[in-house]
Amino acid sequence: MRRIAFILLASAATLARAQPDPATPPTIRVLNCTEGGCHAPVVDHKFVHGPAAVGACDVCHVYDLPEKHTFKLKNTGTDLCAFCHIDKVRPDGPVVHEPFGKGQCATCHNPHGGETRTLMKTRVVGDLCITCHEDTSHGSFKHAPAAEGRCNECHRSHSADEPRLLTMPSRKLCLSCHEPVAMKIEHAKDVHEPAAEDCLKCHLPHSSEFPHTLTMEPKALCVSCHERQEQEALAAEHKHSAVFEDRACLNCHQPHASSHEKLIAEDGVGACLDCHDQPIKLTDNRVVQSVAEVRAEKHFLHGPIKDQTCTGCHYPHGSKLSFLLKASYSDRFYQPFNLESYALCFTCHLKELALEKETTTGTNFRDGTRNLHYVHVTEPEQGRGCVACHNNHAAETKPLIVESVPYGQWRIPLNFKQTEVGGSCASGCHTAKSYDRGGPPLVKQIAPYTPKPGVAPTPDPTPEPTGEPANGDGQSASDGGAMPD
Repeated sequence: MRRIAFILLASAATLARAQPDPATPPTIRVLNCTEGGCHAPVVDHKFVHGPAAVGACDVCHVYDLPEKHTFKLKNTGTDLCAFCHIDKVRPDGPVVHEPFGKGQCATCHNPHGGETRTLMKTRVVGDLCITCHEDTSHGSFKHAPAAEGRCNECHRSHSADEPRLLTMPSRKLCLSCHEPVAMKIEHAKDVHEPAAEDCLKCHLPHSSEFPHTLTMEPKALCVSCHERQEQEALAAEHKHSAVFEDRACLNCHQPHASSHEKLIAEDGVGACLDCHDQPIKLTDNRVVQSVAEVRAEKHFLHGPIKDQTCTGCHYPHGSKLSFLLKASYSDRFYQPFNLESYALCFTCHLKELALEKETTTGTNFRDGTRNLHYVHVTEPEQGRGCVACHNNHAAETKPLIVESVPYGQWRIPLNFKQTEVGGSCASGCHTAKSYDRGGPPLVKQIAPYTPKPGVAPTPDPTPEPTGEPANGDGQSASDGGAMPD
């Protein structure tokens, strides 16, 4: 037993003498550099480079002077890594990452091990990229992949076919994540040109000082291309506040694509109703009345609204006329007659309905051949304006005759009733009167109303029986309404 114990103690002593001292470099060749605590930290990683993991340091290193324990690399640059990584060291695209092109693999990779499977020098790839690409991190609003350091979701590390090492063409790349935008563009009637061509015309890819990583403030961005619209809006005597306030252009328009012309956010009426579903008080104390009636059930619509557009009568950005009108329109109850006062109406409606004293073709609002429009509007001092009887937007009767109209603080009741051959009115303007065309309407037939291509007109409610042919009312076919009977 004493002999066995002596042998074990002697062996232990021999092993102790053979164990290298990490503080004293050996003067002879050693087989494994990581044993004995000398270079142990180089393999202290979650993922260890293959040669380092098995102590095969001579795959990359070669002794220079063994007695001085100095080494040199077996090769330089890409040629060193190519000893194993044959499939990784040659570019597979014309755009090459600079460190990769120069064979500086150790700029990004730790040669012995790391916290990621690719042996990156940082756990988050973005933290590594930012050491060179510092300029991509400026800005209060950041693109999510850039903010979270997921650079490799958009960029390849070594080489690529696309500029900036992108994994695919830039627009295709953006839409591969922004799927709702892609779907909207695919099914849209109108697509914004930059959205159809290159997202980077409006957006920065990494970060920005503006929401949605826009290249500049939203309104400034829009007018950088749409200069004419900006000049019109600025020069207008009556400015549309939606152009300048809150989200500016985006109050009415979609930035990428829309199912409606001019990238309007909703149908042309719905976009306006986002604001005009309630009265709006202007800075000069005038009030723009609500037009919510255009969405009311059992209401007939004025032609342009039936065609889902308010721009039949209004300019969207600004106008020299109040209420952004395209032409003159009197909102006075009494109005000495002249064509200019009704220029807006006569851009669609036939002038004959007010000019001909006797007619069978100018209007259906006649007693026999006596033109009752002429009677109402052509009085020299107290000609009635359109607003004395009609709503400009919608009403419960097809001729857009209203139940009552304001006159000072009183609302005058009209009590208008239609019949198959005419109608009657018992208003506060005069005693009850009726009119009779003497039979079915004799107004010449005109082409049926046809909506603009791609626009589904709002259907009329079930009309009251009048015995009239569709649109046989002496107005132009471009307007979808009808004149009084």
